[in-house]
Parts: sequence; C-alpha cells; structure tokens
Amino acid sequence: MRQRLLTFALVVGCAALFAVSAILTMAEDKKAPVITIEDKDKEITYRDGDDYAELLDGVTAKDNRDGDVTDQIFVDSITAVSDGTRAIVRYAVIDKSNNVGIKTRVIDYESTGESGQDAGQTADNEDSNSDQSEAKSEEQKQEEAKKEDTASDTANTEDTKEDTSKDKTDAENTNEGELKPNGVNPAIRLTESARTIKVGETFDILSVIDQVVDDQDDVSVLSRRIHADGQYNTSVPGTYTIRYYVMDTNNNTSNIEEFTLTVQ
Repeated sequence: MRQRLLTFALVVGCAALFAVSAILTMAEDKKAPVITIEDKDKEITYRDGDDYAELLDGVTAKDNRDGDVTDQIFVDSITAVSDGTRAIVRYAVIDKSNNVGIKTRVIDYESTGESGQDAGQTADNEDSNSDQSEAKSEEQKQEEAKKEDTASDTANTEDTKEDTSKDKTDAENTNEGELKPNGVNPAIRLTESARTIKVGETFDILSVIDQVVDDQDDVSVLSRRIHADGQYNTSVPGTYTIRYYVMDTNNNTSNIEEFTLTVQ
C-alpha cells in the first residue's frame, strides 16, 4: 500500500513539475521589439562626427511585453558602402528579456577627411616655392618648366590609362556577363531597374536579383544576406523605391542598386 502511495506521489510530482516547466516556457518572452522608421525615404546626410539626433528622428520601437521602447533605440553601426557617398545605418533595441530588434536604412554619407587642411598646406608650399623661384636665374626657371611639362604629360598619360581601365571594369559589370566583386566588397546586379504591375498582383522582392558575387563568400551564402530597403504595397497604386545591397560575412557592403516598382 505504501509503495502504491509513493508511486502515485512521484507521478503526481513529476506531472506538476512538467506543468510548471511548460507554463514557464510559454511565459518566457522570446519575441524581439519591432523598430519602425516613419519616413524611410527621407533624405538624410550624415557626416563623420555628427550626432545621431537626425538619424533617430522618426524612429520608434514597440515590444509585445514592454510596450513603447523607443527610448532604448541606439545606432549600432554606420557602414559606408563601396561608392563612399552612402552608408547603411543599423539600429538596434533590446527589451527587458534581452531580445534584440534590428532595422537598417540607407542614407547619404560624407566623410570628413583632411583635404581642406592638405589644400592649405599645398598652397603654403606653392607660395614658398614661388618666393624661392624668384631668386633663381632665368635658365633654371626654363629648365624646371621643361621638367614640369614632362611630368605633367606623364601624369596625364597615367590618368588616361587609369580612367580607361576603370571604364572598362564598369562596363564589364554593367553589361550582361560575369559580375565581379569590387576588391573585398561584394557586388550585386539587378535584372531590371523598374517594373510595373497591376494592383493586387503578386511581386517577389527577390525576383529582380540577377547576380551577387564576392571575393570569398559563394552565392549560397550571399543570397541569404541580400537586403532590400524600402516600403511598398501592391494593393495601393503608387511608385515605390526599393534599394538592394548585399553584405558579406566580413560585413563588407556592396554597391546599392535602386529599383522602382510602379503599382497601377
């Protein structure tokens, strides 16, 4: 009798533990907050050293448990793309259960280099050289002029070769054929730059991807790392812009290709 009671108690205890475990598992928060950018197509120009006030303007976040967590949003990274004129902003937010929400957007970008200071230094050097040259004889001036002309011709020749090579590379990537990565940066190409569909017609957002390439990652890896930024609604007539790019496993970012979807 005691053995039966003990067995029954063990069964009931195990069942109770299982029920408690199931309840705790169901109650566990595993859903990340959702970040929303009110006007994702708003033109923003970020310069190195700027604060993030404009980047965070109009960006909100809500969590299924914590509610409004907009004040917890932060800029996780700003990555300049290969053309150097645009960058990808990565927003992140963490709820009380440590679930992380991520959102990205493309913005205009300006790098604050030291070109202005260098130009000033060059001007000072030129003034100094000018003062020194006034003390030189006429023959020395003529000799230096010949050398400068020769150097200028050589530089122009090299620039022409470089431009020709660049144009050739761009043409190879623009024309139909094999797409090549831009150094360590991956590259992406679309089958078309615009498409018109009817209201209610289905649109596969990845159907316009022609090729993605990288110096290390293969297509199977890159295809899972394609980003398409932009909002569209096939039920509402309008013109929508979608920006495509791909980021490899080393976080190198490709060129950005813009696609226009017209719903009518």
